[in-house]
Amino acid sequence: MTWREEKHVSLSLASDASGSGWGGALLNSDGHAVKEVGDLWSEPLLSCPIHVKETIALSRTLRALGDVVRDRRVYALVDSAVLLGCWERQYDSSHAILEALKYLFWTTVDLNVAISLQYVKSADNPADAPSRRLSLVDSALAPRIWSIVQRVFGGPGGHTCDLMARDSNAQRDDNGIPLPYIAPMATPQALGVNLFVHDISRVEGSVFESCYVFPPLQLIGPILNSYGNRKHGVPLWYQTDTPGLTGDLSSDQSARCNGAWPCR
Repeated sequence: MTWREEKHVSLSLASDASGSGWGGALLNSDGHAVKEVGDLWSEPLLSCPIHVKETIALSRTLRALGDVVRDRRVYALVDSAVLLGCWERQYDSSHAILEALKYLFWTTVDLNVAISLQYVKSADNPADAPSRRLSLVDSALAPRIWSIVQRVFGGPGGHTCDLMARDSNAQRDDNGIPLPYIAPMATPQALGVNLFVHDISRVEGSVFESCYVFPPLQLIGPILNSYGNRKHGVPLWYQTDTPGLTGDLSSDQSARCNGAWPCR
């Protein structure tokens, strides 16, 4: 049996939760944030009590920063006295908080981290801002538009993977189940991290069979360039009579590009 390495290098981070989302910050020796992570809450978690959200926020911050915190001693700043007390006691009468504590415990086991919680006022919490921040990365197609995209472009079985999403905005299949997705950072449900390091053309008969991506505008060019360089086939759909997505598209109105971009 190989003994687990007991040497820990320490670092500090902060986590926080708001009604809309969670946030985390990796801190330098001066207590300033050097990296921020966060996401909106998915629908099942929106109604959770705030102390449950605070506990989940710490777990997700650790996982999102997993490559940095692994095998370290972590000093975590939190502004929830309930979380601090429950973690010290390793118990609470609430079933919801107990489940969140178990999730936090197994997160520390998976990452081999020893965490020490420290209380900080909400106003002084470096993770307060990322827990409340909204950006274009959080956007997604409205359900009505997504249903059109599924019907027109998804093929007989619909799309099988969302190439750029997060827990909160991954699109759903026709049964209402979130599509497997690639996230910009480590999240509990993510299939992988960072679209640009995955070569889906090398994976046959997989979840990447019919992919969908809704990137920020500034990433459209880099995505096309990345997959064009890998010679990955990308169907291009166009329509000459009726503009928009709502018109009927036939199979002879598609083209496939296997070479350099742009396609013509």
